[in-house]
Order: sequence, then C-alpha cells, then structure tokens
Amino acid sequence: MANNIREIITQAVIAKGKKRTLNKYPFVIENYDKILGCWITNHRYNATFKKGQPIVLGTFDVHLWYNYNDDSNILKQTVSYMNELDLVKKESRNFDENDELMVVCNREPKCISVNKSDENVLIEIEKEISLSVVGKTTMRVETKNEKESWDELDNITVDENFIK
Repeated sequence: MANNIREIITQAVIAKGKKRTLNKYPFVIENYDKILGCWITNHRYNATFKKGQPIVLGTFDVHLWYNYNDDSNILKQTVSYMNELDLVKKESRNFDENDELMVVCNREPKCISVNKSDENVLIEIEKEISLSVVGKTTMRVETKNEKESWDELDNITVDENFIK
C-alpha cells in the first residue's frame, strides 16, 4: 500500500484571513455651518510583504460636502491606510517571495458618521478586506494499480445526424 502513495506539488491557499476596520479620521475645515454629506471614492489597494508578513496597503478619496454662509463647498482629501491581518495558516511554514497574495475588498469604504470635534471634523469610515496567500504545497494521493483499457475510446462512433 505504501508504494501506491504519490506526492503532487501544486499551488493552493496556504493562509487566509479578513479584517473589518472602523477608523476615525480628522479633517480640518476653516469655517462651516453644516455638514451636508460625505462620500468615499477611488478605493485602491494591494497586498505586499513587510518583514515576512503580508499587509494590505490602500488609499481612498474622502469628499466632504459642507455649507458656509449659504454657499456649499467640497473638501477632497486622499487617505492612506495599512492593514495587518491575522491569518489562519494551513501549513506551519514561513511565507516567502514566491507566495502570491490575493486581496479582495468585501465591503468598500463607507462613511458611518461625521461629528464635530474641537477644530476638526471626525469622519468614521468602515471597510472589510480579505487576504489569501497562495503558495506551493504538497498533496498526497493514493493510486490504484488497476489496468484500464483506453482503447475503448478509439472505438466510439459519432452519429452525425444527431443534431438536425
């Protein structure tokens, strides 16, 4: 039976994880009477290794619409972030530069709340990111010694009048 075990080297998910974040970002507006709305656009992200651990780096634009003296304005700022995710490993090995990182945004960044804080406007933003690490791994499979006749495939005939 031991002679029937084969090892197959393949690519597979060796670790994965996801992280939901809820962060507050301060924005400075000189003068305003009322906050009219907040939109998040242009979310871009990618994954890389930092000190042997995968991290997600990203940016998004915050558009803050506000009113001052009966005139509306928009403040636009780009926010950068770095997320470290807790990963569940399928194998107990260290990651290396040959491993591939696959990142997916499950929940795009969205504004949860906008509040005044001293001179700043605090915007609370929520998002969720998933990360998978794909690397080489080995699978063991049992093989059978039974003989199969592949010659039967040569004797198959096709009915050309099947589709009319």
